[in-house]
Amino acid sequence: MGEYFTDNFSILHFAAGIIFYYFGISFSTSFVTHLLFEAIENQEFAMGIINKTGWWPGGKDKADTVINSLGDQFYFSLGWLIAKYLDYDNKGERGKI
Repeated sequence: MGEYFTDNFSILHFAAGIIFYYFGISFSTSFVTHLLFEAIENQEFAMGIINKTGWWPGGKDKADTVINSLGDQFYFSLGWLIAKYLDYDNKGERGKI
């Protein structure tokens, strides 16, 4: 499925990072959770489940490349960090990264 560092799903991973931030999940927990997701979604059993559900966009006929998984992790983390930076606290100050 994913072959390149950046692809059409990069924005989805970026948005997921933002969502994790606004759900109050710490960066370290978010990072590990997404890393586990990346590892699991590329296993044969998970790809079989993905292809049977029909709701995964385009299905998943093969595992992502390592470079694509690194890109997915990068964009997820970037989304979380940018959300933190742009989030103003009640004093009108931006979050520190």
